[in-house]
Amino acid sequence: MEGRALNGPPPGLENVVLFLIPPAARESVAGDLWELYRGPSQYVCDALGAIVFIVASQARRNLDFPVLAVKGILLFTLMLGFSSRQEAAALTASILALMVLGGAYQSGGRPSPRLAMIEAVLAAGGAAELAGLVAAHAVKPGLSEMPYFTFLGPYMVPLLCLVRTALVRWGDRGNRGIRRELSVDEVRSDYRLFERRVARRNLVEILALVSASIILARMPFATPAYLMAALYLLVDGAVRPAPMRASFSGLRCMFQEQMARQHRIRCLVWWLWFVPPVLTLQKNFGGTRPLFLLSGMAAALLVGFFIESLNRERRGRILEEIGDLTLAIERSGP
Repeated sequence: MEGRALNGPPPGLENVVLFLIPPAARESVAGDLWELYRGPSQYVCDALGAIVFIVASQARRNLDFPVLAVKGILLFTLMLGFSSRQEAAALTASILALMVLGGAYQSGGRPSPRLAMIEAVLAAGGAAELAGLVAAHAVKPGLSEMPYFTFLGPYMVPLLCLVRTALVRWGDRGNRGIRRELSVDEVRSDYRLFERRVARRNLVEILALVSASIILARMPFATPAYLMAALYLLVDGAVRPAPMRASFSGLRCMFQEQMARQHRIRCLVWWLWFVPPVLTLQKNFGGTRPLFLLSGMAAALLVGFFIESLNRERRGRILEEIGDLTLAIERSGP
């Protein structure tokens, strides 16, 4: 019995299972599966059951429905450039499902530079294909998109890699040392600084949104979209004030909750900035010259990649800061 318990699964099978387990639970689940191993068939059955449950749990935990809805509107709008409403809806639903599934496999921190570059190259290929389909459809329905793909692919790769590298470098700025011991007063002081920083940023963005709603009033839905975003920031975008008398653990939990909440607000507002320009681009699909249309598609996809990458970098930083607060203990002395 002892010899059989010490035997583990075949290395190839174990590597496949490890790859399928989301990173957030990979180490603990892999250890449990190893301890329960009695044979390949039993190992595969246990692994599949655990993977389905963990993927569903992680996808639900990382799901931000308002942001996903905005992405769905943007995708559906772009898909309408080269497909019918039914096909656009099906393609959008498929891509959103893949996004939700990919959310289950997000790591607990910022993506590595190597992964960021791979994402940039893959995004460039997808951008080239999508823009090629739209441009080819604008010239003549059914025309091959290969010439446009050949043109846009090499053009997008260095730009996206440059953008992703800049965001990685931006994420490395201003890293503070981890403070293992904090007093209640220090946590409260950090919280107030965070509260004032968010208030200043919201004020600047509200003014920018109101200005954009006036300047870009001719864009489809620009005025209502930007004014609604400004109103949302004004009514519910502020940091919740901390109680005057709060324990160390209570104040720490509130700090972590508000950091995560502000990240979700930022993600939503940044994507809302992008909706009117994409709607304008879609409105001009039929009457725009192919070269101009191709340039517009490239710009739209580049901005979308920038927003998504910026959100991922910010999410990683927020998770790191939340983790640092979790590890901090209360300092009893002065």
